[in-house]
Amino acid sequence: MSVDPSEFLEDIYAQLGGLAERRSGVLEAVAAPACGLPDAIRFRVADDADPSADLLHIGHPVLEQALDVGRRIGRVSVRHVPGARGNRSGLEAAALKQFAFRNARAQFEPARPAAIPWAVFHYRVSYVWDEKREDLVRVGVDLHSGAVVDPVRLSAVYLEDGGLPGADRGGLRRALDRSRHGLEQAVRPRVDAFTRQAARYHEVERTRLDRYFQELLTDLDRRERGAPPERLAALREKRAQVELDRDTRRRELDEKFRVRVAARLSCLEVVDVPRLLLPLALRTKHASRDLLLSHSFLTHQLDPLLCEGCGAAGFDVYLCCEGHLACPACFADCGACRRSTCRACAPPSCARCQHPVCPRCATPCGDCGGHACERHRGECHRSEQPAPLAAPSPQGSTPTRKQLGSARTLSATPAAGPHAGLILDIFQDLSGWYKDLESFLRPLDEAVARAQIPVAERLVHDMRARIRPEVQDVASRLEAVATRLASRPHRAAIRLLEELRDALRTEVLDKRQRWEAQQRARKEREEAQALARQERAEQRRQMQALARQERREEKASDRQEREERVQAVVDSFRRGRADSSGPPLVVAVQRLLREVLASHGRPEADIASALTLSQRAAAIIAGSRSSPHAWAAALLYESNRADGRPVDQRQSGALFGVSGATVSQRAAELAPLRKRAPVS
Repeated sequence: MSVDPSEFLEDIYAQLGGLAERRSGVLEAVAAPACGLPDAIRFRVADDADPSADLLHIGHPVLEQALDVGRRIGRVSVRHVPGARGNRSGLEAAALKQFAFRNARAQFEPARPAAIPWAVFHYRVSYVWDEKREDLVRVGVDLHSGAVVDPVRLSAVYLEDGGLPGADRGGLRRALDRSRHGLEQAVRPRVDAFTRQAARYHEVERTRLDRYFQELLTDLDRRERGAPPERLAALREKRAQVELDRDTRRRELDEKFRVRVAARLSCLEVVDVPRLLLPLALRTKHASRDLLLSHSFLTHQLDPLLCEGCGAAGFDVYLCCEGHLACPACFADCGACRRSTCRACAPPSCARCQHPVCPRCATPCGDCGGHACERHRGECHRSEQPAPLAAPSPQGSTPTRKQLGSARTLSATPAAGPHAGLILDIFQDLSGWYKDLESFLRPLDEAVARAQIPVAERLVHDMRARIRPEVQDVASRLEAVATRLASRPHRAAIRLLEELRDALRTEVLDKRQRWEAQQRARKEREEAQALARQERAEQRRQMQALARQERREEKASDRQEREERVQAVVDSFRRGRADSSGPPLVVAVQRLLREVLASHGRPEADIASALTLSQRAAAIIAGSRSSPHAWAAALLYESNRADGRPVDQRQSGALFGVSGATVSQRAAELAPLRKRAPVS
């Protein structure tokens, strides 16, 4: 959190589900229910703010209360992956199949279970230039290997709160350093996109600014040309001030559209991952190294090893003579003794042949400070340029006829003169479309180069007569050339041709710039669409994970309710047995009558009538083998009948889950009770 008290309050209110807003130098915030913070606050955070607002200072009761809440909730959550097995068969064979130990022998020991977490760092990234954008970026780091992992994998599994016993959570400081590197890789596409966007806006604003100051300078030029001598000094001072203002505005504009990226660690999520650690010993002729391979029950595969030279994760591993793990890009052999070395060893290179040399074979030079191999010992200080690794082949040193032909351009003409190649330059953008255009135009170009304008006019007339009708672009270009050759004097014709060449070059350049701008815009649209698809996919995965979590919580809630209902029935039965006396079957019948009739909203008189009848029929019920539900339904039927209410055997049985026939049979056994006085 920020050191500023007002920013601290604003952050903690927002993070706990409340609302916080700064308006006219006053911080107003409303807290979420039951979060431990004051319901509403209003503090003055600027000198010119409303004096009726309270002044926030160190030691304020509200600030102390917010600090207590912040210490209690923290910013670190711990969860774990449940339901992992403690063993896996064929782990050594899988390791030999997945890893490639290029120059070392591998010896395995029995695997043992362990729990080493993934650390997921949540960053809040701000991109500030003329606009401001914010992103929440998650970067995961495996604490065992130190590799940057994709935290999206955690959304596909069910995680339980709390950690695993005996989990090894060491190495969080190294994981934080690795997460910064992963954060740079994650935000680079967004930074590039925002940089291109800011560059386009900067170009528009810079053009507008330059046009404005150019108009001022042009006006000053006009005024200086017609000003008297005593006014020139003042106008020149004004010119200097205008140029100074222009440079200042340019610097401000550059700073305004410079993309600044700021990242702040928001919270840390530690997910304990159960693993199997497979001890491994790598042996070579000159070195040995003991490692622990990790089989993760989250990814269900072996984790890669990190190269100690470049930090890349991979399964293709070398072991250098100093015991460092290296990838193929960082591994090399000494040019003298052929011992293996790597980038982690920081081997010097021979100043003569540029080949890596191990520290044992490198000979330092006292004159130039470089190193030399055994072959070039004593020569490194005399080598101004590194010698090539291999001499160029004789065939590659001589260009072929095809290469010479492709290197020719239209502007290369054998004609001599100050205007050589002028006609060919005018038709240069069409040369790639017509095969023999250069040879077709060369006589005309030679005539113009020698300033033979009448000859050039006749050649153009003949060319226009010989050219095919479908070649419209060449015909229109020849017509433009003929129009300019008809000018008098001949020097004007040459000048008009040069203007035509310059105009065509500008037009071609504008077309190319527009095409490049279209390509850049298309690429940016594709990148934006790809980024939007990734964001939608991430949101969809998060929503699916939330839905799965809600379904699990609903199932757990339903299961808890069922268990509570069963426990309530058991407790009620136990209370009924403790409070009642008599045979167990009679007690069970009376309990059913009380619970079922009360749950269906029957009056107390009906319940008392049925219970009185059950006491009278206690001897009959105790000597029977029927279920309590059948007797309860029969007693309800008989009590309703005795009170003169309309009765139905099927309805009475439905309340207790028995059939009407069963109710009729049990009611027949209660027939001797009907001859007595009615039940009161």
